[in-house]
Amino acid sequence: MIEFYAEFGAHAQEDGRLVGIHAKERIARVEEDRSRVALHRKRLPLRNVPARSCTAGAIIVQCPTCRSDDTRVVDSRDDENAVRRRRECQSCKHRFTTYERAEAPRLFVVKKDGRREAYNRDKVLGGLRKASEKRPVSEAAVQEVADRVERELYARGESEVHSTVVGDLVMTELRGLDKVAYIRFASVYRSFADLNSFQEELAQLLAKSE
Repeated sequence: MIEFYAEFGAHAQEDGRLVGIHAKERIARVEEDRSRVALHRKRLPLRNVPARSCTAGAIIVQCPTCRSDDTRVVDSRDDENAVRRRRECQSCKHRFTTYERAEAPRLFVVKKDGRREAYNRDKVLGGLRKASEKRPVSEAAVQEVADRVERELYARGESEVHSTVVGDLVMTELRGLDKVAYIRFASVYRSFADLNSFQEELAQLLAKSE
């Protein structure tokens, strides 16, 4: 019996030493894994993420040249019914202008054939730009004319206006802006039937300018 307990005690001590050895090995492996993770993190390159404004309500405007969203306002001016902002793209350094306007109530234009369509500022701008092409008329002046025409239309307080009203307002503005642009617009808008009617319109314009 004594020999049995002596042998059992020897095995127990041996098992204890083995358990201790295994525990030390596990601890060593954990420490080694931690060291590898730390070294791996040091080797990873840091990403340089540009800071972006998180201001609530900020307007993201895309550059018309490179389509980047990283643009900033370099100048801002308040007009009567719009905010004009000069912006610069931080990617390609292209500068461009945007206009911010409050949404106006719906206004319809009645065409000559009776059709009704929503008032479109871009159509007015297109006619103005075409009439003033290659003339000493700036884009800012064209925008101002469109602003005055639009204000006059909405000031009437009507839900619809006839297309002739829009055309007459544009002609009145062009008459004071550039005579050549006025004649160009009038020749398309009035659709002169013959040369005599065109000459009469031109004579009236020259008489008013004297």
